[in-house]
This record gives sequence, C-alpha cells and structure tokens, in this order.
Amino acid sequence: MKEFDRYDVISLGMIFLLSLLKAVQFFSLPQFVDGYYHISAANAFIHSGGWVGWDWWSFAPQGRPHLYPPLYHLILVFLTKAGLSGLNALRSTEVAVCPLFFGVFWFVCKKLNGPRFAFWALAALSSFFPFFSSVSSNVAASLAMVLGFLSWLFLYKDRWISAGICLALAFYAHTALAAVFLFSFLAVMIFDVSLRRAASKIIFLGLFLAGPFLLHQLRYLSYLNITVLKEAGFIQFSLLLIPAGLWAVFSARPNKPLVILFWGMLAGSVIVFIKYPYRIFSSQGMVAVALLAAFGFDKFLAAAAPAKVKAISLGAAVMFLVFHPVLGFQDDQPRLDLVDSTYFDLVSAKDKQMFEFQSFLHPKFYDPIVAVIKANTGPQDIISSNVGIAGQIFSALTDRPSANSMLSEVVGKDTDIHLGYAKVIVWMKLAIAQQDKVLAQMDLSKVYENDVAAVFINRNYTPSSKVIPAKLGFGLIVFIVSAFILAVFWDNFKLA
Repeated sequence: MKEFDRYDVISLGMIFLLSLLKAVQFFSLPQFVDGYYHISAANAFIHSGGWVGWDWWSFAPQGRPHLYPPLYHLILVFLTKAGLSGLNALRSTEVAVCPLFFGVFWFVCKKLNGPRFAFWALAALSSFFPFFSSVSSNVAASLAMVLGFLSWLFLYKDRWISAGICLALAFYAHTALAAVFLFSFLAVMIFDVSLRRAASKIIFLGLFLAGPFLLHQLRYLSYLNITVLKEAGFIQFSLLLIPAGLWAVFSARPNKPLVILFWGMLAGSVIVFIKYPYRIFSSQGMVAVALLAAFGFDKFLAAAAPAKVKAISLGAAVMFLVFHPVLGFQDDQPRLDLVDSTYFDLVSAKDKQMFEFQSFLHPKFYDPIVAVIKANTGPQDIISSNVGIAGQIFSALTDRPSANSMLSEVVGKDTDIHLGYAKVIVWMKLAIAQQDKVLAQMDLSKVYENDVAAVFINRNYTPSSKVIPAKLGFGLIVFIVSAFILAVFWDNFKLA
C-alpha cells in the first residue's frame, strides 16, 4: 500500500506543478489563434440568445453553417455572463483545462489499472511538450477527452447510462475526439464478449443523445473543406513515446478489456485524423500510444526483479520528466532536441523561444486597434482584414461580425474576402503588396496606423449584418444539461 501511496503523491505533485506553471502564463494567453474563433462564437451566442446553427458573425453578411460543437462556447458564455471579459474567460479555460485533463486522465487510469500504471501514463503523456501544449490550445478537444475517459470509467463501473451520457457530451465538445472514443467502444463490443452488451448500449445511447447535433452537421456536410492544415509544419515526434508504443505492440497484446480500449482508441485516432498528421504524432493521437506504452512498462516492472525495479523506474522517470527528446522539422530540415520535456521547457521558459507556441499579436499592438474599431462602429457593423486570422482576432476582441474569418474546415457561401462589405478594414503590413491597388479601388480613409497595421474606414459602407435568433435558447439548454447531470447522479447513487 505504501508503494501505491508514493505513486499517488508523485502523480498529484506532477499535476500541481503543471497547473502552477500554466497558471503563471495567464496574461500571455491565448497561446494559439483558435481561441479567438471560440470567443467570437460565444459572443454571437449571447447576441442570439442561445445556440444558433448558422454562423452569421463570420464571412458576413452571407455567413456559413455553424458546425463546431457548442459545449466549449457555452462554457465561455457562462464565464462571460459571470463577469469575465471574453479574453479572460478564454484564458481561464486554457489554465483550468490543464489540471482538469491531467487530473481526470490520472484518476481514470488509476481506477482502471492501479497507481503505478497511472503514474507512468501521466509521466509519459504530460512530459511530451507538444501534447501538453495542445491540451490548453484546443480546450474543446481536451474536454471531449475528459468526457471520453469518464465514459471508460463508467463502463468498468457498470454504469452504461452515465457512460452513454458522457459519450454524447463528448460529441457536443469535439466531434472528432468523440469519434475516437466511439471506436474504442466498438473495439470492446467486437472483441470482448463480457462487455459487449454494455458497450453496445453505451454506443446507442451516446449516438441517440448526440443525434440532433450530428444530423445538423450532416445537413451541411457539403460545406466541409477537409484539407491538411498548416499545423502539419510543426509536427514533432517523441523519441520515447513512439518506440515505447511500438514495444507495447508486442508486450500489451489485445487480450484484456483495458488493452482493447487502448487499441480501439489508437485505431480511431489514425482513422479520424488520417489527414491531420499533427494530431496523430504530436497531439491527441499520442494518448493511446502513451497508454499502451505505460501498460507494457507496468507489466515489465511487475515481472522485474524487486532489486532492479527502483533503478529502472528512476532511470525511466528521468528520461521522461527531464529529457524526453523529440525530432522535429524546421524549414524542412530535421531538428533533434535531446532535452525537450514539458517540465524542463516550462521551468526554463524554453517554450517562449518557439515561434509555434507564441501569440500572434501582442496587446500593445492590438489594444489601440480595438479601441479605434469600437469608436468607429456599432455592435452589428462588419469589420474585415486583408489577413483572415487578423480579421478573426479583431472580430473576437471587438465583438463585431467579420467579412472574413478562420476555421478553414468550414467554407462560407462565398470564400473570397469581400473588403467592400466591411465598415472598418484592418490592413496588416505583413501582407502589404496589394494595399495600393485595393485602396485605389475603394473609397477609404485612414484613421489609425502603428507598426503592424493600418485601420481604414469604408465611406461607402452599407449596413448588412443581422443577428439570427437562437434555435435553442439558453433556458432550454440549461434544462437539458441539468437533466443530463441528474441522470448521471441517479445512475451512480440510486438505491439498489
């Protein structure tokens, strides 16, 4: 029991350290530009009075289908309604998701296979810096994984209703990650007779409850633009996790229910993210690899001579927590970093030196632009930029609809950038080549300029943006979520 207690204490200490190091980054967040899209969606929900299925706030005035699962946006709405600014609400979730994800991940691993396995799974996964970074940079995906892991726990607790609800909520957090966990249950249903009935009921209930949103996504399937994203240029390969995972292929064969879940998750990750190699090798796909590696290593330690266990464990812990070497690419050239552990990178502030982990703009540049936009526009006046990401950022920070946006996976009715629809145009100087040509074609007046951008007013602007009322009001959303929570509570605490 003391051995288990020691693993628990070390694991909790690791989670606390990671959370503390993330918290001190609060005012330098968001770390990636995706967060600005989520702020805009939350702002729009507030204007519409709930969930709306048409994205009227980007690619305005035509808009596009709103296909992103709403759970994270609703959390941001709640935090904003509680008094936080949109930016601070986003920052708060990026900090809070770190202890939430790693805490739930460790807890579920411990309940499924014991403290030592949980420690090694946590050490392996948390020390891979690209994955750690993805936890906070993609909060929606992390929430889906949290719910997915809880559904595993409820499967083993013989609480299929709770597991099904968690799986359904995962679809409302991030469709792709929910599908990955769906594959894990399919693997159990196919290969484990003892859990086949429970797994089939979980799949049915999860898909039934998630059905309305999945049907909404299917309705607008033609608007999806499945393409390899620019994040593929930032792929980093763990030189510990991948070899350990390959070794686990032979040492952790799918002959136990737990390993079947891991294999199902790995297969699901490859199938779902086949066109997103970054997600497989540097992000969510590494979860299954870490679980398989931890299971194989835990099995190896159980069979090792007692006198060697401490030495082997210490050496492996140092390799993961201190070094964790990675192989990446810069300008298409391989780059080997022998010391790239999350813990080392955060303590030494090494992460600040990496371009891919820096904010797109600094507040000293965007704060004055935000003030100028707000002073020259009303709540429904459209803004735009010659750079789509910049248009998204200023749309989020000013709570204004934008004529262009990001999230290229969903196209608008017209994918061209229509600066003519915008009252205010933010022209980023990093893309200045066409500025004179565009300015000559439009009746614009410059109202502000700094080192990174110039702000123009379109004197021929005609208001054309309209708020679309919610399809699902906040009152009904609160009722549905409360019903889900009560169902889980009843399922776990009902009288025999």
